[in-house]
Amino acid sequence: MSSSDLHTGPPWTAWRQWLAILLAALCTMTLAACQVRPLYLDQTRDSQTSDTSVSQGLAPGIAVDPADTRVEQETRNNLIFLFSGGQGASKTPEYRLTLDVTAIPVPVLIDRVTDLPTAGQMIVVGNYGLIRISDQTIILSQTRRVSAAYDLPPQEFAKIRSERDAENRGARELAEAIYAELAIALATP
Repeated sequence: MSSSDLHTGPPWTAWRQWLAILLAALCTMTLAACQVRPLYLDQTRDSQTSDTSVSQGLAPGIAVDPADTRVEQETRNNLIFLFSGGQGASKTPEYRLTLDVTAIPVPVLIDRVTDLPTAGQMIVVGNYGLIRISDQTIILSQTRRVSAAYDLPPQEFAKIRSERDAENRGARELAEAIYAELAIALATP
């Protein structure tokens, strides 16, 4: 369509075309002004070094007690990673987190022929408490429960691996739930 075709039709056709072009330009300028930023970004840092995240809010330091079981160790490792963003445990913690995690396998589906379970649910239960180190005040004491489904194949190694993967998933989800709960508890006065 050439510019001379704009004026050959009804007069409102040219106005609609110019209005559409103007609307497209306005939308483009509006969208160009939008920014996507992390919700808890520290505004005092410049953009070149802004690797901050929500975990910086928990950076004052939370020391997690040593673990007794493999699933508890997985949960502990995930929590330390979430607290520090992969920087490791805090050198000068202000809080101490007590943690007691257990994994309970529950068969869900039973094969009628062999009478063996073919699928299960790994229930990971975590009891935890947040204690302020300076005055030994209990800030938070909770129990959180998550579950992870898994298959139970007939091969023994595959069955063990499937259960371990379910424990790992449960530990990761439990750590994320505890992390969110602690972030809320420390954010509220």
